Amino acid sequence: MSLIMITGGARSGKSEFAEKLALEKEETASFI
Repeated sequence: MSLIMITGGARSGKSEFAEKLALEKEETASFI
């Protein structure tokens, strides 16, 4: 299992994509 770092917050638009990607891969997501 790897760790996916998600930065920028909800306003960046990247976090939603990264969160979905993490859930699909069943990886651990860390929000900063």
